[in-house]
Amino acid sequence: MTHSSYPIALDLFDKPCLVVGGGELAHEKTEGLLRVAAPVTVVDREPIPALRVLAEAGVIDLHSRAYEASDLDGMALAYGASEDRDLNARVALDARAAGVLVNAVDDIPNCDFFAVSLVRRGDLQIAISTNGRSPAMARWVREYLDSWIPQELGALL
Repeated sequence: MTHSSYPIALDLFDKPCLVVGGGELAHEKTEGLLRVAAPVTVVDREPIPALRVLAEAGVIDLHSRAYEASDLDGMALAYGASEDRDLNARVALDARAAGVLVNAVDDIPNCDFFAVSLVRRGDLQIAISTNGRSPAMARWVREYLDSWIPQELGALL
């Protein structure tokens, strides 16, 4: 049997999430979590200005320091989204030990889930996944569907 993922829609409303990393990728993951009203904590020694702005506005908790395993305490989900693959793998190892769902970006063996590419029309969400094999392909399919599906479709729900 081939290894495949089980597609679900995860309710993260009011469930604390951790993003380890402070670059553009971490910012992208943070924004995605904020869109679903998840409280987000970001940990990185040198976060980019966009993350600092979110922290100054009180939108996220930002810790400008090195990651510690205790950062996972109370978290529902974690992203290892740093430029350091070894750090992301450590986040994955610690998260699994703590029973926290984890995604170490672009490192399939260290992922409990894959983020899908979404087409959104209100509450209608169409998810595209390649089981982590080709985010570029998933993005292309999303962009194609996004241009084809009418904006008004979500209003029918």
